[in-house]
Amino acid sequence: MNESLAPKKKPGLNGGWILVSALILLCLAGTGLTWWNYSRQVYSSAQGIVLEPQWPENRIAVELPRDEAKQILIGHGARITVGKETKVHQGEVVSVMPKKGGEAKGDATVIVRLLDEPGQTQQYLPTGVQCSVTIDTTVPPRATSPSAK
Repeated sequence: MNESLAPKKKPGLNGGWILVSALILLCLAGTGLTWWNYSRQVYSSAQGIVLEPQWPENRIAVELPRDEAKQILIGHGARITVGKETKVHQGEVVSVMPKKGGEAKGDATVIVRLLDEPGQTQQYLPTGVQCSVTIDTTVPPRATSPSAK
């Protein structure tokens, strides 16, 4: 009678732990590869400065190391945050200029223009305001640039 109260063991292996372990490893690998790709193809600087308004839109100058600036092409998209604001403005790279000389901090200057948002008039930013700029090179430059119109 004691034998009937003992729990019965199921025959064969319980493979659920293998599936769960494989899914966890797959998620960790995907996260690691995403981080690796993002850290090598998205460039950021908190040292952007709004230039004098000599164009129909605001332009921002960003100093970046030469090796990062070599990866940036005219037309790449940019995200701009002005000062302490939380609103993110869209921008587009219009110029990449390497500096002459040695290995000083900021070996290249990237100029980004602020794009109009659909349905809104252009908002002008005060000259000299500091901005944070992120340039994503994972997305190819725009095929038809709005500046070409």
